[in-house]
Amino acid sequence: MRTYIIYLIENEFARHYYGREYMFFNLFQDYEQSEGDKKKILRRQINFVTKKIHAQLFTSFMENQLMENKDCYMENGVYYIRKRNVGQSEASLGYRNHSLILHATGTYECETIFFEWLRQWNPYFLALDITKERCAWLRPIKQRLYV
Repeated sequence: MRTYIIYLIENEFARHYYGREYMFFNLFQDYEQSEGDKKKILRRQINFVTKKIHAQLFTSFMENQLMENKDCYMENGVYYIRKRNVGQSEASLGYRNHSLILHATGTYECETIFFEWLRQWNPYFLALDITKERCAWLRPIKQRLYV
């Protein structure tokens, strides 16, 4: 099973740290592994660099996506996609207070659908795969070229 924690990063930090995503990864990983006062300090830093994902906006966005995809459904506040064609693929996307969590098994088809939807909603989502120690923007930020 693949698990991704997805954060919405503040625009200014997303632009500034583009190409240095590992710094975000280190911050989130340190938070998960810390305790006590250090954890409180890291939580404040995370709150500063991320935007809160409003549950009502997330729900209304996902409801619109549900209408367009027959393989997607919601159960107990969690959104599911199941594909049983050539290769089996399943993914679930749930809302957490300051982030989203995506679980996926099988081929990458279902998680890609969720990533595409989130990418359309906001370009500053950062997905972290804690088990494989990697992270990436759902939509790479375009850099301005100065001549």
